[in-house]
Amino acid sequence: MFHGRGAGNLRPHFALERRINGIQSRSTRHGLTMSTHRSRYEILLPLQFNDGTTVPESLLWETVEELEKRFRGVSWETQIVRGIWRHENTVFRDNNTRLVLDVEDSPENREFFVELKRKLKQRFQQLDIWITSHAIDVI
Repeated sequence: MFHGRGAGNLRPHFALERRINGIQSRSTRHGLTMSTHRSRYEILLPLQFNDGTTVPESLLWETVEELEKRFRGVSWETQIVRGIWRHENTVFRDNNTRLVLDVEDSPENREFFVELKRKLKQRFQQLDIWITSHAIDVI
Protein backbone atom coordinates (compact mmCIF):
# COMPACT_ATOMS: atom_id res chain seq x y z
CA MET A 1 0.00 0.00 0.00
CA PHE A 2 1.13 3.53 -0.63
CA HIS A 3 -0.09 7.07 -0.10
CA GLY A 4 -0.06 9.47 -3.03
CA ARG A 5 1.33 8.97 -6.51
CA GLY A 6 4.85 7.99 -5.54
CA ALA A 7 7.20 7.24 -2.71
CA GLY A 8 8.20 10.91 -2.61
CA ASN A 9 4.75 11.72 -1.22
CA LEU A 10 5.20 9.52 1.85
CA ARG A 11 5.72 11.33 5.13
CA PRO A 12 6.99 9.74 8.34
CA HIS A 13 4.30 9.27 10.94
CA PHE A 14 5.40 9.73 14.54
CA ALA A 15 2.55 9.23 17.01
CA LEU A 16 2.38 9.55 20.79
CA GLU A 17 -0.38 8.16 22.99
CA ARG A 18 -1.99 10.52 25.50
CA ARG A 19 -5.19 11.09 27.44
CA ILE A 20 -7.42 14.10 26.87
CA ASN A 21 -10.34 14.58 29.27
CA GLY A 22 -10.07 10.92 30.25
CA ILE A 23 -10.43 9.70 26.63
CA GLN A 24 -7.61 7.75 25.04
CA SER A 25 -6.42 9.52 21.90
CA ARG A 26 -3.46 9.70 19.56
CA SER A 27 -1.54 12.85 18.83
CA THR A 28 0.79 13.05 15.87
CA ARG A 29 3.82 15.16 15.31
CA HIS A 30 1.68 17.22 12.93
CA GLY A 31 -0.67 18.28 15.75
CA LEU A 32 -3.56 16.05 14.68
CA THR A 33 -5.62 14.31 17.32
CA MET A 34 -7.29 11.06 16.35
CA SER A 35 -9.66 8.92 18.38
CA THR A 36 -8.65 5.30 18.79
CA HIS A 37 -12.25 4.48 17.78
CA ARG A 38 -11.70 4.14 14.08
CA SER A 39 -13.20 2.24 11.18
CA ARG A 40 -11.38 0.78 8.22
CA TYR A 41 -13.25 1.15 4.95
CA GLU A 42 -12.21 -1.05 2.05
CA ILE A 43 -13.48 -0.24 -1.42
CA LEU A 44 -13.14 -2.57 -4.40
CA LEU A 45 -13.02 -0.61 -7.65
CA PRO A 46 -13.29 -2.35 -11.02
CA LEU A 47 -10.46 -2.27 -13.52
CA GLN A 48 -12.92 -3.07 -16.34
CA PHE A 49 -16.46 -1.95 -17.03
CA ASN A 50 -19.11 -4.68 -17.22
CA ASP A 51 -18.72 -4.78 -21.03
CA GLY A 52 -15.03 -5.71 -20.58
CA THR A 53 -13.50 -2.37 -21.66
CA THR A 54 -10.74 -0.98 -19.46
CA VAL A 55 -11.63 1.64 -16.85
CA PRO A 56 -9.57 4.76 -17.55
CA GLU A 57 -6.92 5.27 -14.87
CA SER A 58 -8.17 8.86 -14.55
CA LEU A 59 -11.41 7.57 -12.97
CA LEU A 60 -9.40 5.66 -10.37
CA TRP A 61 -7.26 8.73 -9.63
CA GLU A 62 -10.37 10.93 -9.42
CA THR A 63 -11.69 8.65 -6.69
CA VAL A 64 -8.37 8.42 -4.82
CA GLU A 65 -7.88 12.19 -4.89
CA GLU A 66 -11.47 12.80 -3.73
CA LEU A 67 -10.87 10.53 -0.73
CA GLU A 68 -7.45 12.04 0.05
CA LYS A 69 -8.95 15.53 -0.01
CA ARG A 70 -11.62 14.58 2.54
CA PHE A 71 -9.61 12.24 4.82
CA ARG A 72 -6.03 13.43 4.20
CA GLY A 73 -4.84 9.95 3.24
CA VAL A 74 -5.78 6.78 1.40
CA SER A 75 -3.92 3.55 0.65
CA TRP A 76 -4.20 1.93 -2.76
CA GLU A 77 -3.27 -1.72 -3.22
CA THR A 78 -1.86 -2.29 -6.67
CA GLN A 79 -2.33 -6.05 -6.98
CA ILE A 80 -5.43 -7.30 -8.78
CA VAL A 81 -8.26 -8.55 -6.57
CA ARG A 82 -10.19 -11.08 -8.63
CA GLY A 83 -13.82 -11.89 -8.01
CA ILE A 84 -16.66 -13.91 -9.42
CA TRP A 85 -20.32 -13.29 -8.69
CA ARG A 86 -23.75 -13.90 -10.14
CA HIS A 87 -26.54 -11.41 -10.83
CA GLU A 88 -29.75 -13.00 -12.04
CA ASN A 89 -28.53 -15.44 -14.73
CA THR A 90 -25.27 -13.66 -15.56
CA VAL A 91 -21.91 -14.61 -14.05
CA PHE A 92 -19.45 -11.73 -13.71
CA ARG A 93 -15.69 -12.17 -13.39
CA ASP A 94 -14.05 -9.05 -12.00
CA ASN A 95 -10.58 -7.60 -11.77
CA ASN A 96 -10.52 -5.00 -9.03
CA THR A 97 -8.20 -2.76 -7.11
CA ARG A 98 -8.62 -2.06 -3.38
CA LEU A 99 -8.62 1.29 -1.60
CA VAL A 100 -8.17 1.31 2.19
CA LEU A 101 -9.04 4.19 4.52
CA ASP A 102 -8.79 4.30 8.31
CA VAL A 103 -11.11 7.05 9.53
CA GLU A 104 -12.85 8.24 12.67
CA ASP A 105 -15.80 5.99 13.49
CA SER A 106 -18.66 8.48 13.17
CA PRO A 107 -22.17 8.58 11.71
CA GLU A 108 -21.05 11.38 9.39
CA ASN A 109 -18.24 9.29 7.93
CA ARG A 110 -20.49 6.26 7.50
CA GLU A 111 -23.04 8.41 5.66
CA PHE A 112 -20.24 9.75 3.45
CA PHE A 113 -19.37 6.19 2.35
CA VAL A 114 -23.04 5.31 1.76
CA GLU A 115 -23.30 8.32 -0.56
CA LEU A 116 -19.90 7.57 -2.12
CA LYS A 117 -21.12 4.08 -3.05
CA ARG A 118 -24.00 5.61 -5.01
CA LYS A 119 -21.59 7.94 -6.85
CA LEU A 120 -19.09 5.16 -7.57
CA LYS A 121 -21.77 2.89 -9.03
CA GLN A 122 -22.51 5.63 -11.55
CA ARG A 123 -18.88 6.64 -12.13
CA PHE A 124 -17.79 3.06 -12.86
CA GLN A 125 -21.10 1.98 -14.49
CA GLN A 126 -21.56 -0.91 -12.06
CA LEU A 127 -24.53 -2.81 -10.66
CA ASP A 128 -22.80 -2.64 -7.28
CA ILE A 129 -19.60 -1.42 -5.67
CA TRP A 130 -18.33 -3.44 -2.72
CA ILE A 131 -17.52 -1.28 0.32
CA THR A 132 -16.92 -2.89 3.69
CA SER A 133 -16.11 -1.43 7.08
CA HIS A 134 -14.91 -2.83 10.34
CA ALA A 135 -13.71 -1.46 13.65
CA ILE A 136 -9.97 -1.19 14.11
CA ASP A 137 -7.67 -0.32 16.99
CA VAL A 138 -4.80 1.90 15.88
CA ILE A 139 -1.72 1.36 18.03
